[in-house]
Amino acid sequence: MIQINEAMLEEVGLGGLPVAATRLLLERFTSELDFRVEERIDLSPPDQQADRFGQLFEADRMDEAASMLRDMTLDDDVIVEEEYETLKSVLRNAALPIRARAMKCDSNAMER
Repeated sequence: MIQINEAMLEEVGLGGLPVAATRLLLERFTSELDFRVEERIDLSPPDQQADRFGQLFEADRMDEAASMLRDMTLDDDVIVEEEYETLKSVLRNAALPIRARAMKCDSNAMER
């Protein structure tokens, strides 16, 4: 199960950021995850696979066609989980620069 919250940020090394930075980071993470999942779900099978599926269907080889369709279609939950883990990895790898920038922005805001 995915969690897009402060616990997730803690897990990737970004816990304890200023409130504004935490909120922005969680919003950006959610937006990017939505975008990536939609992109993957919207991808259609390659023409060759679609043609082969059509041939099986027209030849009344329904078991083979159904099996092929299952293989071509990933479960949406699997796609969400894969993209979630990928984005967490990106955050984990960029934690130090993100933290430095968030702290710098917070200290600049406090000076005003």
